[in-house]
Amino acid sequence: MGGMFGVELKQAGFDGVVVEGASDRPVYLWIHDGIAEIRDASHLWGKGSLTTEAELRRELGDESISVMSIGPAGENLVAFACITCDYGNQAGRAGMGAVMGSKRLKAIAVRGEGEVPVADPKAMERLYRQVVDYMTSREEIKAWWEQGLMQVIEWAQEASCLPSYNFKDARFEWAHLIGGEAIARAKVKDVSCYLCPMACKKLMRARGRAVVGPEYETAVFLGSNVGVSSLEDIAYANWLCDELGMDTISAGALIAFIMECRERGLVDDGGLDVRFGNAEAVFRLLEMIAYRRGLGALLADGVREAAKRIGGGSERFAIHVKGLEVSGYDVRAAPAMALAYATADIGAHHNRAWAITYDVKAGRDSYGEDKVRWVIYLQHVRPLFDCLGVCRLPWVELGVDLKAYEGFYRAATGVDLSLDDLLKASERVYNLTRSIGYVRGLRREDDWLPRRF
Repeated sequence: MGGMFGVELKQAGFDGVVVEGASDRPVYLWIHDGIAEIRDASHLWGKGSLTTEAELRRELGDESISVMSIGPAGENLVAFACITCDYGNQAGRAGMGAVMGSKRLKAIAVRGEGEVPVADPKAMERLYRQVVDYMTSREEIKAWWEQGLMQVIEWAQEASCLPSYNFKDARFEWAHLIGGEAIARAKVKDVSCYLCPMACKKLMRARGRAVVGPEYETAVFLGSNVGVSSLEDIAYANWLCDELGMDTISAGALIAFIMECRERGLVDDGGLDVRFGNAEAVFRLLEMIAYRRGLGALLADGVREAAKRIGGGSERFAIHVKGLEVSGYDVRAAPAMALAYATADIGAHHNRAWAITYDVKAGRDSYGEDKVRWVIYLQHVRPLFDCLGVCRLPWVELGVDLKAYEGFYRAATGVDLSLDDLLKASERVYNLTRSIGYVRGLRREDDWLPRRF
């Protein structure tokens, strides 16, 4: 998750936050100057995530405060409620917002002004400069400055892996209207995460308001997969998800699913006109899901549960793995990514092993062991970035050497661990999450793809 929360927390004197138990009333946590206070949040309960952030900054008298918060979806325990941080950064998948909602924890606000001690400040600064110089020297970074993650729309269209119309198609006839070139024309500002030169986030205007522009997965699930071809409509739907506090992937996947159900005559949409391409229906459904109203109540527990309730063969086009709605790649001609989706510890999440580029480069008719080994490697290395609290994109997209992370770890902690040591620890984390899944009832037969694939 982007934003300033980690930086502010460390500067406030804390390495992390553990929240135990649940409150009997809405509260928020205020962390500052080495102090953590639980405060009443009754006046914030029921408000959107972005609204909550703004009100807390006013209440606490500091616009530099970092805020993680939930919206109505988290309060109503929607299965894919997310945690929003600093105007549009998300802990987006698998319902972390519902966990906060179950604790009646509306927000965590933090402000830090202290120094962050590291073992070797000179080595840290030297390595940071080397990595930034390398990143900014790469030709590929120009596309990130211009288009951010939205450049992937055109790539996926060309590679025939762009989900469209509830994964019925792998190309979208209006892809050129919602991709990287479109965001480059529409953006009004580039925004970076803390000290990062990539500037992935693009600000634009939608329906009269300044909004954070969509990124690739959002453009897929609120765009091509529901048949919406207007970038402005996608951006507005993205803003709605941020305010309501919902994962755009799962929310959009559920709307695409119910659109196909309506198309097949399996549900009565109550006059909402829930058809592919109807952006107004998307907006209405997002609000209904967040508040568990009407048709939204049917969708708020995820596509697996919705298909069970609807029946009529809808399970055949409920696109999920282990109950988690599939991320934004059609994998019918991508064996490595298909394997990554099927075996991912939490379900079909793209960031567990982003193997789709290997499929395209290595040939998509190959089912060889090289692809299996690559998926295993990616799954085992991915937790390293979570453990270090850093973004994976400089490594995935610009080729920053993993040895740099060994250097950062040593400079920060003074602990002399090799890259091999770090990767072994990362593999243990992945195996532990798989083991937790087993304890919770997952078995080998759950490592399987949706029937549509």
